[in-house]
Amino acid sequence: MVRQPAAHRRPAPGLWIAPTHLCSPGPWASGVGRPSAGADRRVERGPSPGPEAVDRGSSTDPRASLRQQLTFPRRRLAAADGQLRRLMDLVGLDQLGARYPNLDAVEDWAHVLSGGEQQRVAIVRVLLQPPRLVLLDEATSATDLATEADLYEQLIKTGFTCISVGHRPSLRAFHTQELRLDGRGGWQLVPIAA
Repeated sequence: MVRQPAAHRRPAPGLWIAPTHLCSPGPWASGVGRPSAGADRRVERGPSPGPEAVDRGSSTDPRASLRQQLTFPRRRLAAADGQLRRLMDLVGLDQLGARYPNLDAVEDWAHVLSGGEQQRVAIVRVLLQPPRLVLLDEATSATDLATEADLYEQLIKTGFTCISVGHRPSLRAFHTQELRLDGRGGWQLVPIAA
């Protein structure tokens, strides 16, 4: 359970703004099997002094354009069409781009996009506005394994710390450490063999 301190603000449904004090430099690990957390790199710097955006739950607002979906949570971000289309192609959303040549098209995206497409839109958001630390909770669970590998390869290229939570053993290929929980309050951080 996460307790939300009074300093947290909620400017829109599904979005929390919180002071950053997530972690200090050190090793992290991937969690596979049961929901647990981890990452594949060290945090190079300490926590940033500014706020962080936390996307909680669905952010497919039916009143939002495709452009706004891709640039969430900063919907007024001035991203060029070419940049957005390049990122869409990079994550396998080229067919979506062909179906919607106008990025300002408004649809009920929760019903138009499949679960896998929604997850790829979320990856575009991360690639467009790269944080130093990204928490991925079942971020590729609605994709096939080949798409999952492609998405993680793109994320790895960015160089930020990635903490993954998931049930797929295939996630191990993209991390160097795994956090194993024993179900009784104990845990073990183990290296993942290359």
